Amino acid sequence: MNAIGPMKTALLIDESKKIFKVSRQAFVDPVILDAERAQIFDKCWLYLGHSSELAKPGDFVTRQVGGRGILFARDGKGNLNAMLNTCPHRGTQVCREKHGSAKSFQCFYHGWVFGLDGTLRSQPGEASYAEDFKERSTSSMQQVPRLESYRDFNFICFDKNVESLSDYLGPVREYLDVICDQAETAMTIVGGTQEYSMRANWKLLTENSIDGYHALTTHATYLNYLKATTGGLAQVAFEGSARDLGKGHAVLEYKAPWGRPVAQWIPSWGEDGKRELSRLYDGLVNRFGKERADRIATFNRNLFIFPNLVINDIMAVTVRTYYPAAPDFMNISAWALAPKEETEWARKYRLFNFLEFLGPGGFATPDDVEALEQCQRGFRNSSEAQWNDISKGMGKTNPSYDDEWLELFTDDAIYYVPATDLAVDASPDNNLFYIADDRFRLSERVKRLMKRTAHAEFPHSKTRHLVSNVRIRKRIGDDLEVSSAFITYRTKDGVTDVYFGSNRYRLVPGNGTFRIKEKRCLLDSEGLRAQGRVSIIL
Repeated sequence: MNAIGPMKTALLIDESKKIFKVSRQAFVDPVILDAERAQIFDKCWLYLGHSSELAKPGDFVTRQVGGRGILFARDGKGNLNAMLNTCPHRGTQVCREKHGSAKSFQCFYHGWVFGLDGTLRSQPGEASYAEDFKERSTSSMQQVPRLESYRDFNFICFDKNVESLSDYLGPVREYLDVICDQAETAMTIVGGTQEYSMRANWKLLTENSIDGYHALTTHATYLNYLKATTGGLAQVAFEGSARDLGKGHAVLEYKAPWGRPVAQWIPSWGEDGKRELSRLYDGLVNRFGKERADRIATFNRNLFIFPNLVINDIMAVTVRTYYPAAPDFMNISAWALAPKEETEWARKYRLFNFLEFLGPGGFATPDDVEALEQCQRGFRNSSEAQWNDISKGMGKTNPSYDDEWLELFTDDAIYYVPATDLAVDASPDNNLFYIADDRFRLSERVKRLMKRTAHAEFPHSKTRHLVSNVRIRKRIGDDLEVSSAFITYRTKDGVTDVYFGSNRYRLVPGNGTFRIKEKRCLLDSEGLRAQGRVSIIL
């Protein structure tokens, strides 16, 4: 990349000519990233977690938020606490687990013990300290300056003088209400976390998340997949609009033909699905009236809360955060959100929908990853090719084939890649996976990989699969349970990604050989931070 000088102009706007351009230097300059950390991530409200993740006293999670390690815990009184995960003694990270339940937290270095609210309870050699040492605020874990909540979405801010969360959100609250009102009782985070990364500037994901313009081209294979699915689409046209919500927040609200488990039926869900969604819709009408019920049930929302929270209420609901690690690299975390009381049928199809489109193993997100990474590569020419032109909508009131590999699988086969924080035997019916394909979706995944419009894999990557330590674990009648270790190398554009872990197979006999009835890939890495996607077959 060419040397970077001070950025003279960030935006080029001419209302009369309907021009809106953004300097590409904003996506490559480390000085700008430093300024963003100081002026945005140090001063804005940042999403920490959902109250349902801490269901009972003692529950906790640890997160990286705004460059700080945060310990988020529910204490014995049921109160939520957000603490800097740092021991006041020597600065050691106190809690080293991602999530769990505890009665207290102990720093392993010198044995200091803290309560669920971060208060110092005891430390070895107490007699050597002043009598009032434990009562001093500086002896306990430090609370974040501000912690506030809206509809169980918890935010923190490192600026104690920041405006209230309610004022910060403003019109965003209306859309959070619409999303949360899907539930009769409360919304909950479903087990499983998708963690991945992109070799792209963090702001590109912001743009992409509220950009409806790219859907028909970038996600052509997803829409073709739905068309190829018998009854996979409703007779609903794409239509909607974008809205500026102020303070950097924005939303797309629109209708789309895919099924929505809150209450938009598609024929492939059958009569059982129609009865279930009719029941849900009738409940919405009884609680809110027909107009609001229709909005909740049939409209999709891509909601962006500045600076880095996206809540997509589409064919499922995803909550996604992303943080810059460098000007050209970001880390993403995503969770599935669902009504706490929904039936097994609704939860199953909600997660099935989620994995079709969303996440690093979906039919859409890998192409988004590829698009943003290719933008970042193109920005290497930013000294000469200086501007992103995003003038579309200026002046508008409403800017509006199978291969032989598949024969290894039975007709009712399943292919799973669970999130890495789940149990080995977790089910995709009630947990969030990276991939959970039935035989049809696996077939469509293979077809997709052969097309130019599968942008994540075109030009095609080179892959190498190394399999070792193959063992027959159990015989069940004529079937075999088999395990193996694997390493998969994927090379594209000069970058090699490595996937490693173990496979669990269920093999069934037929035609003088064995075929795969179930393949479960258990990744040993912590999420997909390095790779950013699973666009290939592991």
